[in-house]
Amino acid sequence: MKIIRKTTKIILLLTITYLLLLSFVPFGVCSSNVSETRVIPAGSYLAYSYAMKEDDKLDVSFEVTLGGNLDINLWVVDSANFLRYEDGDSFYYKFRLERYVNYDFQFKAEESDTYYVIFSNTFSIITSKTVDIDIEYTPAPTFDFSSGLIIFFVFGAVAIGIYALIKHNRESKKTNEKVGKTVKEDLNQGSILPKKQFCSNCGEQFLEDKTEYCPYCGKQNIL
Repeated sequence: MKIIRKTTKIILLLTITYLLLLSFVPFGVCSSNVSETRVIPAGSYLAYSYAMKEDDKLDVSFEVTLGGNLDINLWVVDSANFLRYEDGDSFYYKFRLERYVNYDFQFKAEESDTYYVIFSNTFSIITSKTVDIDIEYTPAPTFDFSSGLIIFFVFGAVAIGIYALIKHNRESKKTNEKVGKTVKEDLNQGSILPKKQFCSNCGEQFLEDKTEYCPYCGKQNIL
């Protein structure tokens, strides 16, 4: 029972430690998601930037609802090519759509960088475009510190519990063996009883071994 109580205290201590460590783990909601309607003037563009790591994803959907032929250009570029785009130089893109009314696609980063989703109305001289835009940013799966803590403490608690159970069983076995040995010794000692004796004069039986005088007739007993 002492082992079980001690194990319970250790598991409780581990739980408290886990909760304290968990309180220092930062939690938050990604604020990079976009769901809005924007007006892009003629000759202008609108860019959304995302600092992405390898295998991070962007789910992009849009629809031009008002203006001209209801079309827009779209590019996804990295940081270096965005600077070229801003300067009016030739640039390379990761994804391109030209004169689209609406479209849904997913972009996956091949390496860590800042990527830009550009909605461009620079081809239009007069007409602005109204665009419904939805962008959802999804980070690549990574090791979660809080989950790691849970796994660590669960395995720790299970290991301590198994160890305590094994030790408890061993000590119980030793205690049972000790009790059994003591009982056996007591039985052996209890089996050594005085031998029965008969008086050589009156013939009465009594238990006192080597008694010189008979307790019944009082005569001297011949041993």
